[in-house]
Amino acid sequence: MLPFGFGLAVQQIQAELKLADVVSSLDSNAQLRYLNHFQLHGLLNPNLQESPQYLTLEGTPQVEKLEPPKLTSDIQWLIELVSELVLRPLDKRKHHNFIIHGGSQSGKSTLVSAIILLAAHLLGQTGLKVKINLIDPKYPESNWAFEPNYKDYSEVLPGLQASFQELEKIRGEAKKLGKSVSNKYGFTFTIIDEQDNIYGNGEGYPGKISKPEVDQILNIESALIKEGAAYNFCTIVIGQSPLNQDTGFNRQIYKNATHIVLGDAGLSWIKDNSFPYKKFADELETLCYRHLNNGERFALVIPKGGLPYITGLSQEIKKLVVQGFNQTIEVETTTEETLEQEDQSIDQISKQEPQQDRQQNQQPQFNPVEKVREWCWLCKNKFGSFPNRQEITEAWKRLTGQQLTPEGLQVLIEKLNLNLED
Repeated sequence: MLPFGFGLAVQQIQAELKLADVVSSLDSNAQLRYLNHFQLHGLLNPNLQESPQYLTLEGTPQVEKLEPPKLTSDIQWLIELVSELVLRPLDKRKHHNFIIHGGSQSGKSTLVSAIILLAAHLLGQTGLKVKINLIDPKYPESNWAFEPNYKDYSEVLPGLQASFQELEKIRGEAKKLGKSVSNKYGFTFTIIDEQDNIYGNGEGYPGKISKPEVDQILNIESALIKEGAAYNFCTIVIGQSPLNQDTGFNRQIYKNATHIVLGDAGLSWIKDNSFPYKKFADELETLCYRHLNNGERFALVIPKGGLPYITGLSQEIKKLVVQGFNQTIEVETTTEETLEQEDQSIDQISKQEPQQDRQQNQQPQFNPVEKVREWCWLCKNKFGSFPNRQEITEAWKRLTGQQLTPEGLQVLIEKLNLNLED
């Protein structure tokens, strides 16, 4: 089961995305003002010509305002990030691809698994499938929620070529029809682990990846990151060091991805001269140590075109992966063989069942009692107490359009099985 309040959290995220659209139409000073006020970190790309500064409501520059978003749960930042990736129109997305770094056992594979799970859950409500092409040359050393498609350094290049072939197939269909047909193919994740070892300071991996193959690998990764978003392709590159000389990536690649650096690797990068947000380094460092002193895992997040922030990484993310993948979620894998099996002509696509019908068939039955129970627990987690009887009555009316009698309210409270006096 997903955590209590998940459905309501998604509705809240959608409302915040609409608010971000309104704020994005304002001038840069107003954007920064409301960025702080409504906690829209990662959802806006303020039009800054100088080094970025946060502004208080009085207009006084204050870098102290650069703090982690005030979230209602430890996974909401991740839900927001993935919701924007898979639900917003292309021209409204701030997250297209991810570059994730961290030391051994820092939780990189768990975090990526959570991203895939959330994407599959959200897209499952629209009838779209999630496809995964996981390339992990050191498997089974990593703890994945699903088995990699390519499991050796010698298979890295063929794995990337399979993803690029899939992208070219969809691009070709779009060109023939004169429009995007990416929704016919779902949402594709290409995940490349061990980028540092694959690159090998430009020399590749001994006996497995040659220097010319390194150049091919970087070219395909760059093409997927720069061109894939228009066709619902998300590329996730994983490594240990965020420094350019360790990944082989140029600045243009970094500009097209959201960067997440876990734990000590993020703290070390903030202290390094190569960190691109030196103006905020002291405050970010302070926030890192705040989590360290509390014994908490944390991450440095730099949204594509946005401002950096620090967020906590609680055990809720791992719990989400463990519990979530026990559910039946349709996830396909992508290999060179499956690409041939999947290939369909445009005529076949046009004969498929309309997407709207598929969505209706896949919609779960609406249960207002469960929705109210989720909302009650969300209030409990956020405010420390359950709603009172009047608030529950009002919530039921907004949800169903029906006014509860006192007797009906008592029946509902009994069904909710909550200690409202707590």
